[in-house]
Amino acid sequence: MEYSVIYSKRKTVALKVTPDLKIEVRAPRGLSRESIDGIVNKHRRWIEKRIDAIKKQPIKAPPTKDEVQDLKKRTEEIVTPLVERYAQIMGVTYTKITVTSAKKVFGSCTSKKHLNFSFRLALYPLEAIEYVVVHELCHLKEMNHSARFWALVEGILPDFQKRRDLLK
Repeated sequence: MEYSVIYSKRKTVALKVTPDLKIEVRAPRGLSRESIDGIVNKHRRWIEKRIDAIKKQPIKAPPTKDEVQDLKKRTEEIVTPLVERYAQIMGVTYTKITVTSAKKVFGSCTSKKHLNFSFRLALYPLEAIEYVVVHELCHLKEMNHSARFWALVEGILPDFQKRRDLLK
């Protein structure tokens, strides 16, 4: 099985199958090629399943500029009242809401209390969007993913795990 290795300052090994079906291994500096071969062989079934899953995914054309603008507007129309509602319930304040073109995250929160949401949220059910909004608002109280953070999320949305699964 052919793969590329990216060595970095890390403690664990990570395997990834890219959309173009290449296998990437991220490994700690100094880990031998022999050890990496063993890890890849040990996870061969997982790699093959990932390759099959990627092959079965329909090829999606990226949205046009007009579609992105429409999705941004829709996201803002959905997210803004949700943020206002849940911020009031939670007793938190924020400074700004921005709709972004982020591809890998649905939302983020800065230390300056700026809330950012990807336009891609508009493609998901309301329950999932509410989860992202509450998740980011909880960061206004806990800027991490500690047990206290998750307790805050669960206090607002007891079914947050089901909602989070809708994003996968």
